[in-house]
Amino acid sequence: MSETIKESGKKDGQIKLIILSLAMCAIAFFVLVSIEKNMLAGYEKGRVVVVAKEIPERTLVTEKNADQYFKVVEMEKTTIPDAGFDSLEEVYGYMPEIRLEKGVIPTPNMLTMPESEIKSMRNPVMAGFSADDLYQVVGGVLRAGDRIHIYAVNRESGNADLVWSDVPVVQVFDSSGEEILSSDEKTAAQRVNIYIEQDNVATLYTELAAGSLRVVKVCD
Repeated sequence: MSETIKESGKKDGQIKLIILSLAMCAIAFFVLVSIEKNMLAGYEKGRVVVVAKEIPERTLVTEKNADQYFKVVEMEKTTIPDAGFDSLEEVYGYMPEIRLEKGVIPTPNMLTMPESEIKSMRNPVMAGFSADDLYQVVGGVLRAGDRIHIYAVNRESGNADLVWSDVPVVQVFDSSGEEILSSDEKTAAQRVNIYIEQDNVATLYTELAAGSLRVVKVCD
């Protein structure tokens, strides 16, 4: 009888040992799977926008020039900032606050929208003028992001009066209608788009037609 009890106890111990071993194997398996998953996660690829060519500060990013300054690349997700852009379309309409060098991953805190340039205006609109409408356009060297003072010459006295100050330049185009990049220091500006109060648009074009306006560039 005692031999039977001993034999039964031995079998129970073996069963418990087997169960315990299986449980330990299961735990080890799940731990290894978890470790492998975490290691693989570190090598997962993601898409992010990177500066392809140095872009000067205050350059307006448009659909036409975005692929000249930026490109979308794949890299490990662990190296991608949470606020990074994942498509070129997302950077349209932005301007860099500072010069961005090649290889930099831009984030929203490095860029600004033109709206921030006009937040103090009551009812801003975009207006354009041709270099032919003015006596001079500061030598044709205006670029997006510049600020200008606009003067009107009094027809009677011949004196020039400041009518609008710190007017933000939004876009600049050459004689063929192509947008001039901020990095281009040679091409003469033939058409300029600016932000101006809607109430001032009529006066702007009246003075342009009369040939009385003069523009100077604000130099910081």
